[in-house]
Amino acid sequence: MRFKSFFIMLAVVIIAFSFTGCGDKKNNSNQDTTLDSYETVKSDYNMLLRKYDKLNEKYNKIKSSADAHTDSEIVTTVIKSTFVKMSLKLSATSTEDYIDDIALVSEVKNSLNKLIVDNKTKVNSLKASNNIYYSYTMYKDDNSLMTFDVYPNDRIIFNDAPKTVFYCENIAKIGVAYFGEEDYEELPNMSLYQKMYLSDICYIDGKLQSEDVVKKISTELDSFVKDGELDQVDDLAVDTLKVIEFRFQGNLYTINLYDKYISILEDESDHFYRLKRKVIF
Repeated sequence: MRFKSFFIMLAVVIIAFSFTGCGDKKNNSNQDTTLDSYETVKSDYNMLLRKYDKLNEKYNKIKSSADAHTDSEIVTTVIKSTFVKMSLKLSATSTEDYIDDIALVSEVKNSLNKLIVDNKTKVNSLKASNNIYYSYTMYKDDNSLMTFDVYPNDRIIFNDAPKTVFYCENIAKIGVAYFGEEDYEELPNMSLYQKMYLSDICYIDGKLQSEDVVKKISTELDSFVKDGELDQVDDLAVDTLKVIEFRFQGNLYTINLYDKYISILEDESDHFYRLKRKVIF
């Protein structure tokens, strides 16, 4: 009887231990399965993220290309218009100059005809890292407008094509001539003729001159003018007068050229100098 009871108790203990052991194995099995599932899902998720990043990058390139194509078509169409005048505005101030000289307006249009899309420069990054230099407004013959902003390195963004950056060589030069550059330190040490030589806008008797002509005349004037300002000029009335006006770094300079003399307008008064010989152009 005692042995029977002992064996019954032993059986119960064995069964109990058996169930406990099985339970641990089952739990461990479930835990292993859960961990395996998590790692699998995590791996799949990361793989999908990588695919998404690649697809998103591809999408952005395609979209950027499509935007640039659309903007190029818009700009190309607008540039074909006939422009009759323009205005320049310095971005840092409210200063604005209106220009109705057709020759100068045409020069801007010719530059715009050569513009190209800058695919490497993004609109947001350009705006975030740079201030607008100048704003150009071109007036069409039907009174409608075309406006664009000029950034460093001749990068421009059109109001009608805001998603694309364009490059237009020397488009900033007129803005520089009218308003100057902030960090241009050489100006106080330059002679009048050096300024004229480097000027981007020069008129002789109201006619816009080419760069070659301006460089030639400024070089001749620099070598033909005698040193020393004249106190008085007696025979000025018999001389032939030409008026030279040029802009450089935001300043307007006026030179009156005679057969024997040259006068420079400074501080609202003429300063006369004698020429070594007549300047012919």
